[in-house]
Amino acid sequence: MQQRFLIGIVALLCWQVMAAYAQELPQLVSPIDGEYGKDFFLIHYIDQDTSDGIRDPFCGTKTYDGHLGHDFPIRSFREMDSGVTVLAAHDGVVVKVVDGLFDRNKEDTVFGYGNYVVIQHESGLATVYAHLKKHSIRVKFGDYVYAGEPIAQVGSSGRSSDPHLHFELWYNDMLWWQYSLVNPFAGPCSQGENLWADPFPYDTSLIIIGTGLLDHIPTLAELKEHPETQTIFRHTDTAICFWIHLHGVRQGDSLRVVWIAPYDITWFTYTTYVDSDKWYYYWWSHMPVPSSGTEGIWTVRFYRNDALVYERPFRIAKTVSGITPEASSPRLSAVRITPAHTILQLDGCAPATTYQIYDVGGRVVAQGTCSADGVITIAPLASGRYWLALPEGTFSFVVQR
Repeated sequence: MQQRFLIGIVALLCWQVMAAYAQELPQLVSPIDGEYGKDFFLIHYIDQDTSDGIRDPFCGTKTYDGHLGHDFPIRSFREMDSGVTVLAAHDGVVVKVVDGLFDRNKEDTVFGYGNYVVIQHESGLATVYAHLKKHSIRVKFGDYVYAGEPIAQVGSSGRSSDPHLHFELWYNDMLWWQYSLVNPFAGPCSQGENLWADPFPYDTSLIIIGTGLLDHIPTLAELKEHPETQTIFRHTDTAICFWIHLHGVRQGDSLRVVWIAPYDITWFTYTTYVDSDKWYYYWWSHMPVPSSGTEGIWTVRFYRNDALVYERPFRIAKTVSGITPEASSPRLSAVRITPAHTILQLDGCAPATTYQIYDVGGRVVAQGTCSADGVITIAPLASGRYWLALPEGTFSFVVQR
């Protein structure tokens, strides 16, 4: 009887603590400044799967095994340098501050929170703000802060590969003298309830976080800076590289880039397939700079599952050559077809000037140098449209048999 009485007392106390906790649950505000889905994203929730698998509160894959908090990345290190503010999610007292650690990690090679702040709230909850920018923390131990008050800036200190805020929520159980992890998101696979005054949407859509063109083959570390894009390329450049930074790429997706030359010629295509869901994903492809004679407006197109997602025009400009200003520009004056040859007559083409002939698929079907009389004689071409590329320009012609 006494044992049952003690069990009842303990149960009552537990119920009272839980009831008080439920009544005092705060309504959290966003811990990061900006517009969700534009300035920052939510890519990792608390892992709700206690086994070796993963499951976010909404039964999806926006987490990783054993993740204890929520990751809010921003667009790039360049944006980090401009300063993105971390905000107190609720009123409370600052009980822990760590600062002074390196804040530009680009690989998960360092352990821990890095620079971080812990705020204790009256409800018994404590919020953790981790991976902060070095020397950006505005608060100190003992300070009282209010919801929405700036406390630091987003960085990439500690175990971090990109600039982001790692946000955790803990409950101090005074009855059992222990802390327990709290999930502030309500979902069909959640072990918690909604604690947000304005809940973040659960977003699995495809979002372009950033994109650009470069005149060389970059490293991943360089792309994480979101370098300025280029719009003009020359034959002296080492490559033309297209890169794109994405949210919401799914397992099995095909990602394809198509390079379109002037006259709407498909020059080069490259396709890969995604091996798992990606929520903060860099993808890039490059091609050699085409030879002279391909100058003009080009277009790069990016497709996901054969649907056009993004396209950008760029220009390949003529490289300054040794031809004097007085030199006349060649022109294609005639095309003759014989059973054995295709013959092109050029006016003003200097001897030894190189040429290439491309078909509609962007393939080189003939190449060589101009003769002294300006005549190009090549093997028979099938009926269709072709392009003669010279250092001074490109000429379209049609073969009809």
